[in-house]
Amino acid sequence: MLEIMLWVVTPCLMIAGMTIGMVESTRIVFARARRTRDAKRVEVWLRAWWVFLPLTLLFSIMTSGMLTMMWWPGALACSLLSTIVVAATTGSPRVVVFTFVGFAPLTLTQFVFETSGPYRNARIDPLLIWLGLTACSIGFLVLAYGVGLRSWARRVFPPAVCPECGYDVRGLPHDVCPECGTEGVVAQVVQ
Repeated sequence: MLEIMLWVVTPCLMIAGMTIGMVESTRIVFARARRTRDAKRVEVWLRAWWVFLPLTLLFSIMTSGMLTMMWWPGALACSLLSTIVVAATTGSPRVVVFTFVGFAPLTLTQFVFETSGPYRNARIDPLLIWLGLTACSIGFLVLAYGVGLRSWARRVFPPAVCPECGYDVRGLPHDVCPECGTEGVVAQVVQ
């Protein structure tokens, strides 16, 4: 039963999670969606994903005694890409912080893999160090890219225009853009 869980259910859940993350982050980029609602929804998904991913790896190690899913680094790479895209697009520092937090259970999982099971090893794998260095470098790159993207967006899309179509919304009596019909535009811009 555990083998069925390892080889069927867990990969399906991970692939579905990666797909949802990539689709959501791509949609946010191309729609230029900076709405708080969209940012929070994707942020909540990323938090749940960063908790689920290491637990899945830990489950596979503890039940089979070894790393059976060799495609797991691909799942990690897709998760990092989703996090980078969402953090840079929404400009949310909380996403960047949670990327750092997400590496903690990954590092712990790698440590359990090295110190238990048939591949028991007393030394600490250099992968632990590389995970920490990667987390730091990714954090700095995301912050730099996010700052550059936000400054570019401020120049291209001034604060008194609709974020969807660029219509000047200063002095509108209603909270709806007359050009594209987007609701809540007056509340989003600085008068």
